[in-house]
Amino acid sequence: MRRGKFEAGRNRSSGGAAYNHLEQQSGRKPQQSRKKKKTKIWPFVVGALAVVALAAGIFTAVSFRDDGKIFDNVYACGVNLGGMTQQEAEQALEQAVGDSYETTDLVIKMAEEGKELVFKPADTKVQFDAQAAAEAAYLYGRDGSIFAKARARSAAKLTDHVIDPADYLTMDEQYVQGVVDEEAATGSEMTPTKVEKKTEQRDVEETREDGSTETVNKDVQLLVITLGTSKRDFTAEDLRKAIDDAYAAHTFEAEFTYDFEAPEPVDLDALYEEYCTEPKDASYDEKTFEITPEVVGYGFDKEDVQKQLDEAKEGDEIVIELGELAPEITEEKLRASLFADVLASYDSPHTWINDRTHNLELACEAIDGTVLMPGQTFSFNETVGERTKEKGYREAIVYVSGESVPQRGGGVCQVASTIYYCALMADLDIVTRAPHMYFVTYVPAGMDATVYWGSQDFKFRNSTEYPLRIDASVSDGYVHIKLVGTETKDYTVKMTYDIVSTMDWKTVEKEITDGSYANGEVITTPYTGYKVITYMHKYDKNGKEISVEQVAVSTYNKRDKVVAVVKKPEESTEPTEPPTSSSETTPPPTETTAAPTEPTTPPTEPAPDPTEAG
Repeated sequence: MRRGKFEAGRNRSSGGAAYNHLEQQSGRKPQQSRKKKKTKIWPFVVGALAVVALAAGIFTAVSFRDDGKIFDNVYACGVNLGGMTQQEAEQALEQAVGDSYETTDLVIKMAEEGKELVFKPADTKVQFDAQAAAEAAYLYGRDGSIFAKARARSAAKLTDHVIDPADYLTMDEQYVQGVVDEEAATGSEMTPTKVEKKTEQRDVEETREDGSTETVNKDVQLLVITLGTSKRDFTAEDLRKAIDDAYAAHTFEAEFTYDFEAPEPVDLDALYEEYCTEPKDASYDEKTFEITPEVVGYGFDKEDVQKQLDEAKEGDEIVIELGELAPEITEEKLRASLFADVLASYDSPHTWINDRTHNLELACEAIDGTVLMPGQTFSFNETVGERTKEKGYREAIVYVSGESVPQRGGGVCQVASTIYYCALMADLDIVTRAPHMYFVTYVPAGMDATVYWGSQDFKFRNSTEYPLRIDASVSDGYVHIKLVGTETKDYTVKMTYDIVSTMDWKTVEKEITDGSYANGEVITTPYTGYKVITYMHKYDKNGKEISVEQVAVSTYNKRDKVVAVVKKPEESTEPTEPPTSSSETTPPPTETTAAPTEPTTPPTEPAPDPTEAG
């Protein structure tokens, strides 16, 4: 501990020069020898006595006027102590200062933004000696000769005299100077922050899938940040003076100005982007049917690193271990989950007609093995392509303007319809679908899809989170379709329909004169017309129905039965009784469900014409 910078002893000197001055003013001259002349000494005795009497009078006057109080206009800690006794001055200073030095932090605001040096009394142990300061105020003007005292008293009436509080402060010099030296240790040049990426081999404890741990020696990536240093153009003496002056002024807060240049702050976002890598999930290549392994990422906790930066000092080195960022989908998981589940399947029956069956086989061959990635859309026309002679497609019956005529590629809409029904059962997003012109029976009512190159397509989207594969084939009188993927639904689907209206056909006669048909022969087979509403029911794992949704409205036209009437000249002119209307109709699907009470608006887009026959 020390008593500030002002502990040096106070000078108390006497004023002997005043006597020399009085001697010069007395007018006495050096004695000269006189020969044989008798000297008269009494005038000298009288003069000496006069001087002594004068001095004694002045001394008596001064002593008489010293009332034991501090001279006028003597200040300490902003308090005018003039006219007070030493004890009163001590009390006044204690009241003015109180315990502020012992309880108040001293804050030095540095030039760099937001930086402060805070000196807590518990660390500095600063104290103010009010008794010594009061004593110094009392002694002012009382040192020296009687003439010096007289001059000091006269001067005090006209001029302020300040007792510097810093002379009477004590503190932990080692602590304060240590802080000062540390702050002043930076050089006159700014150094930038450096970042370096390193790799070290370390023993790392890893957790197995069964919860046990093992120690593995592996490469660990590190990010080493060496913080730069600022340019602070000041000396330790400059900073110490600012601290002492603030304490002396009893302000406890001061700004310390100097030239300052700091390195660029660490941008954690930019640092992360430059040195860290995001994990990549294992992926499936739909063209090569190969799995690309996952890529482990590396990163760090930005919040944790920012905390370290906030607590670090200039020039400190911060070592960040880049932790592994595991991808969500690994190759192992992907292999285990890819194509693990049959999301939906259906076998639609077909009658063996050589050319039509051949077309079904070609379409299935084009589709079989098609893989849709999550979000990808399947297009029947894009996948199968145009049904041409060069591809081997043959002519089979299609509907053209309501008539059944042979056309190349006829029959492939059965494949599209079977896929559509499976897509409904798998609850996938249907993008484009239109029903046939006439009712078909190889899929449930209202669950068919017609296609025609250049005008009508069937599309659905893989709305699952995993790749989806379409398996398609023809055998044993059936078109086989499977949608294979990864089941993530927590419900099952059941499709139903309701025939809300029926349009019966009638028999129409057509006169034949060219001999192409025999009398009574059927020229056009009939179809009953229907309006069908399709519903999707969802059930939870316990079999409880959780929702019913209308998914489609399908309208199928009726087609009248056309019968040939052949007239010959030799026949009687009596009219032949026309055949009665046949009661033969196409049997409707046997499964029906009650329609919801809420009406449904049918599709506004009509079925395409021509359309392929089912």
